[in-house]
Amino acid sequence: MFGNMPAYGMYARHVKALSARDVVFTTDTPDARPAFRFEEAAGVDLDRVIVPRGPAPPIFSLRRVTDFVLRNSPGLPDKRPTADKEEF
Repeated sequence: MFGNMPAYGMYARHVKALSARDVVFTTDTPDARPAFRFEEAAGVDLDRVIVPRGPAPPIFSLRRVTDFVLRNSPGLPDKRPTADKEEF
């Protein structure tokens, strides 16, 4: 329907006040896309996110995002960035 999505887990564009808790994403094979991609988003609040860890790609891709909060996620640093463009 939408073609290949830019994230293997969650992709959100033009959103306000998105909140997610206890999110777990897994893949059967390595995926070159980030787990999360947010574009033109405000008020993204993520708590207890678990994703596969590997050398690449980044887990998060943020484009024009304000009020982003990530916390209590094993292996990931708590973050509160406002980003025009950031990947981590």
